[in-house]
Amino acid sequence: MDENKAREEHRLIIEGRQKLQVSGVLKVENFTEEEICVITGMGLLLLVGEELHINQLHLEEGRLLVSGRINSIQYKENKNPKETKQKGVQLLHRLTR
Repeated sequence: MDENKAREEHRLIIEGRQKLQVSGVLKVENFTEEEICVITGMGLLLLVGEELHINQLHLEEGRLLVSGRINSIQYKENKNPKETKQKGVQLLHRLTR
């Protein structure tokens, strides 16, 4: 999915803090059971919760389905893609220590 189309089609649907449908997804940057970092047409989307699972991921269609306890959803501006990648590597390094 190209970025312009992702921006136009970006949508979040939350069902009882247990399920989240996201459209306009370009890439899943990283994920754990406590945090999922997604690149969307509207910027970096950070999902924080407990027992988070990616049930479906269709990058061609730009769709993501997440289940678990969703505690927070936050957007961050992604001005530098390399910076995002470095943060993902740093997170992975902390988790594997």
